[in-house]
This record gives sequence, structure tokens and C-alpha cells, in this order.
Amino acid sequence: MVLNDSSNIPVPPSDIGKHIGTLLDSKDGMDVSFAIGDEILFAHRAVLAARSPALREQLLGSTGNATRSPPIAITTHKITPATFRAMLRFIYTDNLPGDNELGHPSTEALHNLLAAADWYALHRLKLLCANKLWNDISVDTVAATLACAKKYNCPELRTSALTSLQ
Repeated sequence: MVLNDSSNIPVPPSDIGKHIGTLLDSKDGMDVSFAIGDEILFAHRAVLAARSPALREQLLGSTGNATRSPPIAITTHKITPATFRAMLRFIYTDNLPGDNELGHPSTEALHNLLAAADWYALHRLKLLCANKLWNDISVDTVAATLACAKKYNCPELRTSALTSLQ
């Protein structure tokens, strides 16, 4: 007996980011808060710890002890609420936030998000920002983008920006 192998079983693309992203939107089970400027943003410790080595250290300590159950409150002053919200959206969905979350994704907003990606060890987010900055580079933005790439250790963007100056 020979089986007909001409048909395939369709497999949809992964939608895990969409599902985990709904956790951020629903606010169910959130156990960590961040005071950013005069805003309070909430998240899930387990999601943050899984996605960011820097947040894992901050939330769980060097032992990675996940048994702490009381809600945690963290204050940070080195990031704007809009940038932190965009970073959270990436952490939950693995996608660069859309224009509606960044406002109009200006070069400055992308520089800020790239800086946050560097601080919180989110390498994929850093590369997504670098790619978007590179795609939108101009004579007016190349110097600031080059400085940002150097300051926040993004050699891929730095090399591309330097090449564009030649």
C-alpha cells in the first residue's frame, strides 16, 4: 500500500507572543510594579525573569529563587514611561512595539528603546531597534545614531552607520 503524500497538514505560525501579550493587557496575576516617573506600570515577575537576565537578577536575586511571593515594587529613573511600556510590550510579545505604542517611532524614541534594551540585556530588542534605525537613517540622523550605537554597545548599528559615512 502506498500512501498519497501530496497533501500537507497546514501548521499555523506560532501565536505564543499574542497569547502572552494578553497577560500584559489583562493585568491578571501581576506581581511586580515599576514606578516610572509619575506612572506605575505592572508586570509578571516570571515573564520578566524569563526574558531578561538583568530583570531576573533584580527580581529573583543571584540565586534565582522564585519562591518569593509578595508583590515587588521597583522604582527607576533612567527610562521614560513610554519607553518602559514599549519594552514591556516586547518582553511579552517578542515583537518591536507598533507605532501606536511608541507614538511616531522617532529616532529619539528608538534610541531610548535601544538604550533600555542594553540596560535590561534584551539583545533581540536591541537588534530590532538597530534595524529600524538603520532603515530610517539619514544625513540628519546618522551622527546621533552612531553615538547611540557606540554608547549602548551595538556594534551592528555602529558598523552600518560608519559605512554610510564613507
